[in-house]
Amino acid sequence: MKKTYIILIILFFGHSVSAQETTHLKISRIEQNGLIILDAERSYIKLSNKEKSSAIGTVLSNEDNNNIIVVNCGHQREMWKKDASKNKFICFDTLNINTPPLEKMIKKRPEKFAKHPWFFGGGLNWSFNDDVFNFYFNARAGFFLLLNKWDLATSFVIGVNNNNTNKIYTNFKNIGIITKFYFPINIKKQHLSPYIGGGISYTHSTTTTFESTLIDMPFTSGITMEISKDTITKTFDLPITIGINWRLGPGSLDIGAQFGFKTDFMMMAGYTFCPWINRK
Repeated sequence: MKKTYIILIILFFGHSVSAQETTHLKISRIEQNGLIILDAERSYIKLSNKEKSSAIGTVLSNEDNNNIIVVNCGHQREMWKKDASKNKFICFDTLNINTPPLEKMIKKRPEKFAKHPWFFGGGLNWSFNDDVFNFYFNARAGFFLLLNKWDLATSFVIGVNNNNTNKIYTNFKNIGIITKFYFPINIKKQHLSPYIGGGISYTHSTTTTFESTLIDMPFTSGITMEISKDTITKTFDLPITIGINWRLGPGSLDIGAQFGFKTDFMMMAGYTFCPWINRK
């Protein structure tokens, strides 16, 4: 019976010693430049730096261990070198080999902004009424609902209609919301996009009319005076726009026409800035 206990005690301590002597490492290869590559078991990660240093010293007991040592353990890679003054190994760098590439780590534009970039622009509108050309300034700002194919914008037009013959002057202001659908085509690498669109607009115009009136005065044949009369018109309309868009530089050149059910026919031309758009 005593012999049995002795055998069990010997086996127990023998197992403990063997467990403590487990290196957790094995030599994978030695490069021609002396670099030593070690492969580690999962249990290696749980060791302290002191225990790792001891494990490396054990597995390299028969090797020239004055060179740089690389320990691979799963997604982690450690760089070790022997400190001769302290007669131990020190870890001087740790790498995560699953780190994403640099281009993926760089912060990118928000996905929503990339797909729906903003734009702004301006130009001229013109119409022909009563044998007179009338010019207006326009401005536009909005964003793409579908990149390069569908946009939504607010528009603003301001100008003055002059009819010197009949002495009629109209101050014209128009604000609206317009959406456009583009149909991209590529002719000899020229990015052209015919478009059609529509929306809703509000026009506020003040028409000033001058009339000559003869006023009788004593001892004279009378005095002719001009009397002005203002007429304010407010109109809601559903305009339709057609035209063509040509990508040029940091934006596009737009030429088109606008038809209204209650407002005058207009031609328009302008430039739209959108430097952050994805040009493909």
